Amino acid sequence: MPKMYWRKVIWRLLDCPQYSVWARLINIIAMTLTILSCIILAIQTLPKYKNYWLNSCLEQANLTLNSTLVPRCSAILKEPFFIIQSICVAYFTIEFFLRLISTPSYKRFFLSVFTYIDLAAIVPYFVDLGFLLNNAYININPDISVSTNIMRAIRLLRILKLYLVFKQLKVLRALSTTLKESLIDFSGTLFGLVVLAFLFGAAAYVAETQANPEMFDSIPKATYWGIITITTVGYGDMYPITVIGRTIACLCALSGAAIIVFTEVLTRGTLVTVIPLDERVRLFIDNEFGLGSSFAGCNLPDGLIILATLTLLALVLGDEGLIEKLISIKFSSAILVFLGAATFPKFGTVLLPICSPPAWY
Repeated sequence: MPKMYWRKVIWRLLDCPQYSVWARLINIIAMTLTILSCIILAIQTLPKYKNYWLNSCLEQANLTLNSTLVPRCSAILKEPFFIIQSICVAYFTIEFFLRLISTPSYKRFFLSVFTYIDLAAIVPYFVDLGFLLNNAYININPDISVSTNIMRAIRLLRILKLYLVFKQLKVLRALSTTLKESLIDFSGTLFGLVVLAFLFGAAAYVAETQANPEMFDSIPKATYWGIITITTVGYGDMYPITVIGRTIACLCALSGAAIIVFTEVLTRGTLVTVIPLDERVRLFIDNEFGLGSSFAGCNLPDGLIILATLTLLALVLGDEGLIEKLISIKFSSAILVFLGAATFPKFGTVLLPICSPPAWY
């Protein structure tokens, strides 16, 4: 947390929606503008509006679509889409600089992927704005054409700003944790699907290679069919025509459905376990460390969650041996206390009696 008062206030307003009514309002505005920006981006790709500004510029410049010049005229500055986009980008720019000056850790800020997603939603707009304000005609050549296409592609990354919406939802936070907890199981399931797809594809190749050589002409191509079938997608571009081939296809589809159901049951079981834990950890932080209910809306650092979880286990279970065992296997007690004190000073005083050996006193 920032040390200076004004930085702390800005940080809470931007990252802690439950901090105050103003923080909640700012969060709602950010989510609304993010969604609006994505909707405008999608609408601009419709054939009706795709060349709206270009046609206006061509009429103003008395050019045709076959011209080798790209006009940058004032017509686009009056376009409704451009005005809405300018409002959204203006907010994103102000928010970015406020986050920059109020961040608790500049290292974490510049190493975060979301920082560059924010920049990707801002920088291309100002590059285009520079060309527009120049009010000139730019000769098209391969280099400029490629650069323009790259800038347009980068602007599409603003869609990723929807993470602002997702990160506030408790279910999605729990789902993210569930995916991490079940990563090994998911990896095993994925590997099993690939192996089964290869086996069913090879079997289909053997069954169909004589009667249907155009579609099943090799095992790799048959494996592609196996993956499409076992995932129950079924594009229909490849299909067996023999009785044995169709039987293999049925078995392949049923196997895929069974594996997918098993994975869903596994995920649901982990999710049911994770959601109460997420709530207990945040409630424990709120009650034990005097952070106030506003801190519950913040994005808690992983170190903070680990420390609070270990402390919660120690207090709820009353098993000091369990904590010592966890520390000896995976964690260093000194590092835990250091992280806790660095994140919030009171963590050090709470964890020291739990994590430290008696010889430390």
